[in-house]
Amino acid sequence: MNRIKVNIPSQQFNDNFCIVEDKGETTLFHNTQHIMSDRESETHEHIPFFNQPLRGKILVTGLGVGLINEYLITIPEIEKVVIVEKYKEVIEMVWPHCKRDERFEVVHADAETWEPTMHFDY
Repeated sequence: MNRIKVNIPSQQFNDNFCIVEDKGETTLFHNTQHIMSDRESETHEHIPFFNQPLRGKILVTGLGVGLINEYLITIPEIEKVVIVEKYKEVIEMVWPHCKRDERFEVVHADAETWEPTMHFDY
């Protein structure tokens, strides 16, 4: 599978979060900690998930840089994608720029304590 590239602009959100686009790679940082990027290694880490026969309702924990959206939006058998993101700052920086359609929803909550209101297929 080829690297999945996102289109999220570089930006700073308060002193804790930033997105940096450098040398064609987009990376999300919390303070100095790398959270996620669209590097080739990130695409390869998700291949086991991407290789599933994805359909129905999908739960994603963490918005990151929206890399998952880039792939899931291409699958017509998916009815709903719910993304649970812990940090409001990440939602405000990434959600307006990532690929999505009416099937996609972001929930501001901690995935460890969030209680789903529906059954998910994946």
